[in-house]
Amino acid sequence: MMDLKRKSILIAAALCCCVAIGGAAYFGVTRSAEPEDVFVPPTGYPRQTTETPLYTDPPETEPPEQAAVTETPQTTTPPSTESETVGGTLPRPNYFELPLGLDIVQDFSRTEPVFNATMGDWRTHNGVDFAGVIGDPVKASAAGFVTGVYDDPMYGVVMEIDHGGGITAKYCGLGKGSTVPVGTEVKTNDTIGYLGTVPCESDAGAHLHLEMTENGEIVDPLVLFELV
Repeated sequence: MMDLKRKSILIAAALCCCVAIGGAAYFGVTRSAEPEDVFVPPTGYPRQTTETPLYTDPPETEPPEQAAVTETPQTTTPPSTESETVGGTLPRPNYFELPLGLDIVQDFSRTEPVFNATMGDWRTHNGVDFAGVIGDPVKASAAGFVTGVYDDPMYGVVMEIDHGGGITAKYCGLGKGSTVPVGTEVKTNDTIGYLGTVPCESDAGAHLHLEMTENGEIVDPLVLFELV
């Protein structure tokens, strides 16, 4: 009976040893299977990755410098003044024609003052007044170049013509907008405009006030017309 109990105890002890040896071998094999250089991060440690991102922002680059633009200075050609300085080398005319008929309202007074009813004073009369009707054509007394056209508050629209040989004429009292332009070359008896009014001599009715100079000195137009 005692032998049976002893055998049972020995068998149980052997079984325990087998179990212990088997467990040790299992855990040994399991531990040796784990690589020793694997690092397991603790909780909360940032995870490293080598994945390539699907999209990356392009690098910021500064725009290329634009070449400096050099502005070419603009040159402005001054308007031609040829029409204001025109003239000719015409010889002195051999004769002069009357610009507006034979009806003379007022003669040239030289240095003698005459009464001006419009202005209410006495003054010299430096031209000859030829009567007419507003709108009558006014003729060039001789060939020449139109050197000036302007509006004078006393004598109305005035046209200046260089007739050559130092002789110039002022045709005063023309209608506004009715004259040929500055620079026009005219011939004797060409129409240069149409009769208007002479503000400072309005009491004398519609007429052409004609003044003429020779080498800068005022002369009697009727002398040039060989009427006196």
